[in-house]
Amino acid sequence: MEKKKSSFAIVVAIACCLIVFGGVGIVFSTAGVFYAVVADAFGVGKGTFSIYMTIVCLVMSFSLPIMGKLAVKLDIRKLCLINALCVGASFAAFAMAKSLVVIYIAAAVQGFGVAGPMYIIIPTMISRWFNKRSGFFIGLAMAFSGIAGIVLQPAIAAIIQSSGWRTAYWVEAAVSFCFIAIPGLFMLRSRPSDIDQVPYGYEEIAENASKAAASPIQAGVALKTAMKSKTFYMFAALCGLISFYTCVNFYWTSYAASLGYPLVLAATISSCAMYGQLVGKIGLGAISDKNLNVGLICAYGLGFIGCLVILILGGKAPAFVLFACIFMYGCTHGACAVESPIIAKECFGNGKDYAQIYSNAMSFGTFCSAIGSTLFGYIVDWTGGYTTVFVIGAAFAAICYILAKTSIASSKALPREE
Repeated sequence: MEKKKSSFAIVVAIACCLIVFGGVGIVFSTAGVFYAVVADAFGVGKGTFSIYMTIVCLVMSFSLPIMGKLAVKLDIRKLCLINALCVGASFAAFAMAKSLVVIYIAAAVQGFGVAGPMYIIIPTMISRWFNKRSGFFIGLAMAFSGIAGIVLQPAIAAIIQSSGWRTAYWVEAAVSFCFIAIPGLFMLRSRPSDIDQVPYGYEEIAENASKAAASPIQAGVALKTAMKSKTFYMFAALCGLISFYTCVNFYWTSYAASLGYPLVLAATISSCAMYGQLVGKIGLGAISDKNLNVGLICAYGLGFIGCLVILILGGKAPAFVLFACIFMYGCTHGACAVESPIIAKECFGNGKDYAQIYSNAMSFGTFCSAIGSTLFGYIVDWTGGYTTVFVIGAAFAAICYILAKTSIASSKALPREE
């Protein structure tokens, strides 16, 4: 009998990278480039215009359970096409908008469309196609959101400067549609069995059939069982806190500027968070593949240390210390996209209900991020500084580690099915 192959798994991984680049990367990593110029064009403040991003996050929160169900019922290629149409159409509507009302309505469509690439398609595809090194490949794919920012921000800024923001939105509409639809339609398949293949790493597991049969990762927890368990609610709390924690990212530049650094240097210091995310997403996934406990310590410990050191040193911290601390923060920021699906797989297995369980938990996470992006700004205004922000950041990073450990420990008692 001819041995089945797992060669297509690498094609799936490449497709996931491209989908993140064109979906998550364009939506979130280039948004800030438009804030000032579009707000001025409509004669409103940047805060008023940025409400559209809160709408994106809120709609993502409510649509994730729907996306989770679609990932189970639909061929993954159809789901990618739906996402591509929503994201592409939303940017096209931005380009044609004559009022903020149109922007806000289009933001709702964008939130529905980007929920799939950000939280459903990537972890679901990688979990199905990779029995081995799934953490690394999830991290690698999600790192392309940061790569998109590095590559596209200057390009989009140049287009805005030369041809205007409406042209730039048309470019984003085309790029986002192509980068989600083309890889999704031609490089993805829902499951390895669809093309008579096996997941990457299956060969090694198959050498020990008894080990494979006993593996809690290969078996899955049923949706109804998961939703009634304390494990799910601890994991959902983890998703909420780490999503809230990531909202600190919006305030690094203003914090550095408040210490007296020139705006260019303040922005440079803030960019360390982006590079921390890149390193964190790839590194945390690879470390967690080798030793999950070490991965969890790094995932949440680095952010805890970074916020704590800034709290202790305050305005006395030299620039290179701020660079290091914000870089460590960025590593933990990356844990939201990488460690969360890894922990979900560890807790609930890789069964047929994985996508729905994970999406239900992350819907709470995106809701918290929608709140945190605005609430931290009010906290700064109310307290007259950033101390409380960093106290919350350090505390949440520590609590996330505790929730991760307790979620995994409590999941051992959950019944599983093949």
